Amino acid sequence: MRRIVSLWLPHFPVERLARARRKMNAPPPPEAAPFALVSTGAKGLTLVAVNEAAAWSGLVPGLRLADARARVPDLSSELHEPVQDAASLLSLARWMERWTPSVSLDPPLIVLAPAKTSTSWPKLRDSGSFCINILAASQKPVCDLFARSGIDKFAELSWRPGVTGSPVLAGVLAYIDCDLEAEHDAGDHTIAVGRVRDLEILDPGGAPLLFFRGQYGQFEGMK
Repeated sequence: MRRIVSLWLPHFPVERLARARRKMNAPPPPEAAPFALVSTGAKGLTLVAVNEAAAWSGLVPGLRLADARARVPDLSSELHEPVQDAASLLSLARWMERWTPSVSLDPPLIVLAPAKTSTSWPKLRDSGSFCINILAASQKPVCDLFARSGIDKFAELSWRPGVTGSPVLAGVLAYIDCDLEAEHDAGDHTIAVGRVRDLEILDPGGAPLLFFRGQYGQFEGMK
């Protein structure tokens, strides 16, 4: 069994560039003013990463630079450095491989980290169990549905109860059904530890739905 640790680094390319510039005693990218890193693609110059000020202005990766500047005229930009980003992420991965605490195999335990602003997590906590569903690449509408609030998210979905009674969605690649073992405070999130009661790979050859830099995608092996 593999250990998988998920990190959300929304401004990583900009922050990496800032650290690199400071090490060279060079001026870093602006922090208080909107700033973006861009790359050239089929649509011309496109935003790859933004700093926090740009994000607060409503800018997201994937926007054309021209459209972004139409919204935020004082936006400044530089070309993205993907090779340097990849090297930095590789270094981070190697560090995590050495120092990240492992999830227990005996007994089988997994962790997830719901935000304290979540309205769904208190209901899951009260139920005492949860099921992690691994969505297939074709299930973007399902992911969009669960991102919405104030609606019955299961009204139009097919599902069956798992061992714990938690929903196993139709069409998923795999699921991990758990009892809630423990909770730990983690700033603006909660670290929830689940004891695995049941798991199954339903579609070994299927492609998972991925979300990266504000966009959905699919995994493609390196050539």
